[in-house]
Amino acid sequence: MIIRVSVENNSVYLAKDALLLGRVTYQLLASYWPTPSAYQDNPILAPMLNDITKIVFSRTLDRAEWNNSRLIKENMAEEVLKLKESSWSILLFWAGAIAIRRIGW
Repeated sequence: MIIRVSVENNSVYLAKDALLLGRVTYQLLASYWPTPSAYQDNPILAPMLNDITKIVFSRTLDRAEWNNSRLIKENMAEEVLKLKESSWSILLFWAGAIAIRRIGW
């Protein structure tokens, strides 16, 4: 299932189950979406992004503190295989080329 949200005539698609993020994308999103400004500017999208499970792939981050975030530092390709086999139906991978190469996609 994919949830489609219209925010000021822009279409935004979110995975129902989890966002898979690389470090840079995670840090950019985490710096804005939990803030009061995000809730004021995007009252539909902000709660969705803050509530969804976020799986962060990074060898350099020490922790992922944004709500519902889980950090994966090692065996990234194996972890992705586990996620694919899990009960989650849809995973959205939102990351750069380096993160994608590291997990073997």
